[in-house]
Amino acid sequence: MEVNKKKMNPETKMKLIYSIELGVCAVVFLVLGILELTKVITLSTTYQNIFKWVTIFGGTWLVIDLCWAIASRNRRKRIALIDKIIMVPLGIYLIIFDIYGLANSSLPYDYYRFGMSIPFIYISLAYAFQGIYHFYNPVPGLFEDIKNEEEKENKVENIEPNNDEEVALEEDNNKNV
Repeated sequence: MEVNKKKMNPETKMKLIYSIELGVCAVVFLVLGILELTKVITLSTTYQNIFKWVTIFGGTWLVIDLCWAIASRNRRKRIALIDKIIMVPLGIYLIIFDIYGLANSSLPYDYYRFGMSIPFIYISLAYAFQGIYHFYNPVPGLFEDIKNEEEKENKVENIEPNNDEEVALEEDNNKNV
């Protein structure tokens, strides 16, 4: 019994893998956000301070990353600008949230509960959107690896001699000897 399996196009396969990765990340962040929001996960003040310092740099990086993507032509060719734009509101929120949290050390736990779960849920929604969007409009840099592999395979095929030609040459050499 023969089963006719269609071989998946490498571009489609790459888009599918990338979209699934984003979908898995979306689910993980959604679960973390919901668990934090419902107080299943509670963080000590030490972890709250760690969260503030990590996210203040992360929020700053999100804003800088957008500016870098806009300013650099080479980088803009490899990325999707919409991904950077979607994450900028999160970066601004995190910067404000963290500065306020660092300035006021005695805040109630609900401030952190809502303040930390909202970014997780936002990241989840952003990743879900990106997963769907990039399946239909792939990131330009996603196919650079496929093109590089194809070029390498073409070079290897052109360099390697054909085995039939080698056998024929050896037979001719043996006859001459």
